[in-house]
Amino acid sequence: MSRVSGGIFISYRRQDAAHAGRLSDALAQRYGKANVVFDVDTIAPGASFETQLHDAVRSSAVLIAVVGPGWLTATGAGGRRRIDDPGDFVRREIADAIAQRKRLIPVLVGDAWLPSEDQLPPDIATLTRWNAIQLRDDYYREGLDQLFRALDQTLPAVASRPPAPSAAPASAPAPMPTPAKPAATLSFSQRVRMAMVILLGGMPPTPPATDQSALPPQGRAVPSGGALPCVFLSYSSTDVQLLEQVVRALEHAGYPCWYAPRDIPPSSPNWPRAIVEAIARSRLMVILVTKKSMESEQVLREVTIAADEKVPLLPFSVERVPLPPDFKYFFSLGQRLEVTGVSTGQAIQQLQSSVATRLAVAT
Repeated sequence: MSRVSGGIFISYRRQDAAHAGRLSDALAQRYGKANVVFDVDTIAPGASFETQLHDAVRSSAVLIAVVGPGWLTATGAGGRRRIDDPGDFVRREIADAIAQRKRLIPVLVGDAWLPSEDQLPPDIATLTRWNAIQLRDDYYREGLDQLFRALDQTLPAVASRPPAPSAAPASAPAPMPTPAKPAATLSFSQRVRMAMVILLGGMPPTPPATDQSALPPQGRAVPSGGALPCVFLSYSSTDVQLLEQVVRALEHAGYPCWYAPRDIPPSSPNWPRAIVEAIARSRLMVILVTKKSMESEQVLREVTIAADEKVPLLPFSVERVPLPPDFKYFFSLGQRLEVTGVSTGQAIQQLQSSVATRLAVAT
């Protein structure tokens, strides 16, 4: 296989070939076709498919795992999940990359979510700890730009070239900057909590990415300490529409927000650590209280970490939602903002006022 060592390997299932092919074309245009392994084009006729793929993974710097809606549930003979077969090519490609400590970038297509660790075989379970990038048709160029930025950090030879023209249209907002990594190291207790997050179920499936161009740019009114987030948003991935409205209102008022996956740097291999650090540096946690969020173990973990870090909690709901015992315990000592009988916009205005009051008191 004639190619340059240290390039990009694209792993995908056949049902996602159209998505993978479109991605391969975009990567080849930016980084050069010789630097992209997409087996249909790059495996020579008569060559050993298995040997060539193994060698290609070994010589690559990055493996992009294209995950479509049927990536996890695809079955082979006898109805067995392909991912559970040690001989499954997709599993072997990812396992090889993990064993060789390659950079992994899950790319979600077709509105797919990243599986949780307990849904994957042990040899590829750590795939879920890498920040995923979502490529959706309604904002494909924005997602592609995010992927380019992540790859430029890993492919120094390519990153040193003059920057390629942005894939985004000229009228589109500038790409959102990657939040700076906190300079402080984790304390012992924070490391323990980070380990607990991983051990108690790992990271949930990646919530559907939102159109970031619809949100105010980052770096607006940041606290005087630098890039510390004012407000951490804890929510269920089913409540993205409400989340977007809340973020727009708060950031327009000058209160920077932090939420996953938007504010996790594409280069971060460890979602739990990024979330724990963001909570510890927040001045307030707003919890979007809905039926789904009150069933979410991830939301409960975030609230638990916030309480341990003594970050004030502000539960916010636009409907009456019964609280499970665990949440009743954490919410009992503070204010709970339940705004019903008005429009969502009016409810968010009340939230904005409450946040301003809480942050003024905290200051």
